[in-house]
Amino acid sequence: FSGNLARLFAGASVMGVYPLILKSMIATFHPPGYGGERNVHVGTGAIVAGVLLTSLCLSDLGKLNIINGAMSTGVFVAVVPFLVGSHLLDRVRESFFLRIALISLLIFGLLGSALAIFLDDNYDEKLITACVWKTSS
Repeated sequence: FSGNLARLFAGASVMGVYPLILKSMIATFHPPGYGGERNVHVGTGAIVAGVLLTSLCLSDLGKLNIINGAMSTGVFVAVVPFLVGSHLLDRVRESFFLRIALISLLIFGLLGSALAIFLDDNYDEKLITACVWKTSS
């Protein structure tokens, strides 16, 4: 009973927090002073559909956490710095080597992100046999 009660309250918490998180995700679709209600509705629908499809495909929170971390790494370490750097380099006409560095960051960041999605095991069974510190149990 207490476990189901905890799930009920966790669900209520998600229903309260999700609109706040969603609002920040769609804020860029509706800049102040520009109409664009259609963009907001399409963006909201796409995000909710993506969350729904993900929840139907992934029931293991460990795997979901791995995919979330890998995608966050790809976006925040590779894609966003590449886009910002490219925009800034276009404005100041910087050197060829800086552009190569940005492209390398994008390629290796996305490669690392993809590897993190597919290489998701930490090999704990093998580590236990090789571990110097033995547990008492």
